[in-house]
Amino acid sequence: MKIHKDLIQGSPEWLRARLGKPSASHGSKIVNSYTEPQYYADNKVNEKNGIAGKLKNKAGWGDGAITYALDLLIEVLLDTPTFVPVNFAMEHGLEYEPYAREIYEANKNVVVEQVGGIEDKGVWYSPDGLVGKDGLIEIKCPQPQAHLRFMIGKGDIDSKYIGQMQFGMMVSGRKWCDFISFHPDFPDHLKIKVVRVERDEEYQKLLKSRLEEFIVLQGKLNTKVKLNK
Repeated sequence: MKIHKDLIQGSPEWLRARLGKPSASHGSKIVNSYTEPQYYADNKVNEKNGIAGKLKNKAGWGDGAITYALDLLIEVLLDTPTFVPVNFAMEHGLEYEPYAREIYEANKNVVVEQVGGIEDKGVWYSPDGLVGKDGLIEIKCPQPQAHLRFMIGKGDIDSKYIGQMQFGMMVSGRKWCDFISFHPDFPDHLKIKVVRVERDEEYQKLLKSRLEEFIVLQGKLNTKVKLNK
């Protein structure tokens, strides 16, 4: 595992360092886009006893994962990062993330270390910060309604962010990640909410398995490209 302390997130050097590597922001896609083989009972006795018979659907990747694998391959072939247009939500997050980090540090009495990225075995994670030896933070600056729903709700976190954080803990080897929702325009008592997500070993096991399959998919696509030369 390697921590890139000198890289600045979003810089040309950062974009090049993560070229063609599966990253944490797509963690939930890698987990959820794979379909296990499904079987159906081929007679009433098997059906009654819960015994599967004939194959119904083969295992395989959905369009989301295949598209992502192709994007990563294109990055390598063209030697350039995939272009992602910056929208209003992304600009909002980039502008206010530092303020959220400052408030978190003050509230928790901790120092957050910023790094360019962490990579391990060909996969990549760009944390919003490292906390001590065991922690990470993931900052989101959503639109007002989404932030308010989170503030007054039970603290349920969108599954795509769970995938991102568990991926980050897998790559970094850390034990927990604090999910931070922040909006600068709310009253002080509603500006920020922090929910801690612990390392989930069952999810980690599934994620590692899916990631291995995804890397195999990348290899197959790469082989097809080479055969077309």
